[in-house]
Amino acid sequence: GVALGAYSSWKSGSIQEQTSKSRLEGAEEGLAALEGAEENLDESTLSQRKVIEQEFGKSQEDLARQTGMSLEQARQQSTSLAAKSGLARSGTVAKSTEQSKEYIGAESTSKTEDLISQLGRNMGSVMENYQSEKARIKSEREKFTRERDLAREQSESWYLGKNVSRTAGFGKDLARGKAEGFSR
Repeated sequence: GVALGAYSSWKSGSIQEQTSKSRLEGAEEGLAALEGAEENLDESTLSQRKVIEQEFGKSQEDLARQTGMSLEQARQQSTSLAAKSGLARSGTVAKSTEQSKEYIGAESTSKTEDLISQLGRNMGSVMENYQSEKARIKSEREKFTRERDLAREQSESWYLGKNVSRTAGFGKDLARGKAEGFSR
């Protein structure tokens, strides 16, 4: 009875130690994976920001090209109107040209503000996702760290026969009921 109790206690402790070691390995693997995830997140966020900045730059260039074309078109229309009407020096043509320039300028300013607003929304979205993922990674890191620390503590805890079992096959002898001092 005593030998069986001692063996049972040893076996239970041994299983707990192995389970704890498995949990410890799992927690350490989880922590290592989070390091990779964090590096990937940083690289991904940087890439997303670069793409957004490039798209913004292209949109600015496109707008500048359109505005340049519009100004040129307004000038040509005014020149054509002046030539047709014979009012090349008329204040009406000059006023019309000036109004066209003002309209195009206001439209350009509005479109530029829209582009800047869109840039802000896009960057905000990227940074919101980044911060959210960083918080998730931090939470996971804390969880794995707690699991690792608990598993270490459990794997190092003492149980009947823990150190004895590592010498002279005590566990095997105990299982057969032949350990010194234990006989059926």
